[in-house]
Amino acid sequence: MSGYIEIIGAPGTGKTFLYNVLMKQWGRNCYWNPYENLGQRRPAKLISFKTIRYVFSLFKQGFENKNKEAANRFITKHQNFATFSWELINMMDYDHLNREVRFRYIRHLYNVYSRIQFIRESDSKYPYIIDDGLLQKTFLMLLYSQQDLNHVEKYFDLMPLPKALIALRCEDHELTANRLLNREKKISLHDHRSFNDLIILCREWNNFVVYTSDYLREKGVEVLFLNAENDILHSVKMAQTFLTRLT
Repeated sequence: MSGYIEIIGAPGTGKTFLYNVLMKQWGRNCYWNPYENLGQRRPAKLISFKTIRYVFSLFKQGFENKNKEAANRFITKHQNFATFSWELINMMDYDHLNREVRFRYIRHLYNVYSRIQFIRESDSKYPYIIDDGLLQKTFLMLLYSQQDLNHVEKYFDLMPLPKALIALRCEDHELTANRLLNREKKISLHDHRSFNDLIILCREWNNFVVYTSDYLREKGVEVLFLNAENDILHSVKMAQTFLTRLT
C-alpha cells in the first residue's frame, strides 16, 4: 500500500504552481511520484497525439467506471469517516455558498475519494504527491460547517492520514487576495467577491491550514511549512530536500 504527501494551503499561495514545478522535475533520481503518474516508476516515453486520442476513446468510459468503483471502495473501508463527512456537509452554512458551489463540492469530494483509494491500492514503494487531495477539498466543508474544534478534530481522527504535508502559509493576506483578483483561473468561491471579502477568506483559510498542520503533526504526520511570500524557487528547493529526507 502506497502513502501520499499532500500539498495544502490557502487560495493564492501557489499550491498548483509548486506541484507543477515538482512534477516537471520528477525523474530517475526521485523517490516519490506525482499523482498523474500513478502506476509508473519513471517518466513515460513520448507518444503521438493520435495514439493518445485512440487510447482515450477506448478507455474513457471504463476509466470513469473505475473512478466510481474506487470511491465506493474508499467509502466502504472508511464508513465512519464518510458518514461523518456527509453530516458536516448537511451542516454547512449555505448563506455563504451558492447552489453551484454546493453541488460542485460534493462531486469533487467524491472524486478525491477515488484518488486516495487508487494511491492506497498502488504497489509502488514510493509515496505519491497530490495537490488537490482530501485535506484541501475538505477545508471548505470544515470552515462553513459552523462546528467547534472538537468536531473538526473528530473529523481528522477518522480520516485516513497522509504520510506527510507540505503546507503553504502566508500572513500577508492582501498579497494572496491580490493574486486571486488577478489570476486567470477563477473559481466560484472567489467570483464576485470584493477585495476585503477575499482578505477575510484568505485569513480564515490560512489560520485553518496552520491549525490543521499543527494538529496532524501531533498525530505523527511530518509537516513542511513553506512561506508563500518567499521566492517560489526557494520553496521548491526546500520541498525537494524534504521529499528526499522522507525517503
